[in-house]
Amino acid sequence: MNRVVRRLSVVVACLASATVLAVPAIAQQATPPPPAAVAVATIKVPGTSGRWDVMQVDPAAHRLYLSNTSNGSLDVFDTQTFATIAQIPGLPNSQDAQGAWSGANGLALAPELNRAFVSDQVDNSLHVYDTNSNSQTDVVSTTQKGSDSVAYDPDDKKVFVSNGDSNSITVVDASTLKVLKQINLPGAPEIAVWDTADHTLRQNLSDKNQQVIIDPKTDSVTKTIDLPVTCEPHGIGLD
Repeated sequence: MNRVVRRLSVVVACLASATVLAVPAIAQQATPPPPAAVAVATIKVPGTSGRWDVMQVDPAAHRLYLSNTSNGSLDVFDTQTFATIAQIPGLPNSQDAQGAWSGANGLALAPELNRAFVSDQVDNSLHVYDTNSNSQTDVVSTTQKGSDSVAYDPDDKKVFVSNGDSNSITVVDASTLKVLKQINLPGAPEIAVWDTADHTLRQNLSDKNQQVIIDPKTDSVTKTIDLPVTCEPHGIGLD
């Protein structure tokens, strides 16, 4: 089914609730409910336990990627055999007196470039990986603070790194790895996602109860949405 026809809502996850935002759709067509989710395997993650952050799946390559904060690694698993393929080191981390870990955060994949991108809030950098060799190849400084969410724009080949402590987004060319721009935001960014239907970036602002829309052609905020329920918007999913 056409992707635009199915995109009827945007779900924003707050700290203790979820808010659904209605989004215009070309048509509404009844579809059968999806089958119930069934657990098929349990994957034990090697290394130092404590905290993970983001998982991404490359369905064509049958790979699951995990930004493993406490282990300081990008972990790669086979989604068919559930085996651990690699734990790629090189992500700085730290642990405070209460035992909380900081380090690897956001994760995005660019399958057509054979690249994975992971942000790290300890060195405030974007770490770049070759998914063919399962190796870290480059580190790009955001020059900002609190580097967190990572989103990938496959149309313009751009990577967006949300910097929670600097109220900004660092835009990186996914091919050349050059920093293209710093987008200033009116609040602290949390999770951002690439919207494949309207080709924009949706960025939550956790301290403003808002979501902003960013045009990747101009790398600028084009719209601000006030959420109908007061919360601290973190996660976001498109349907």
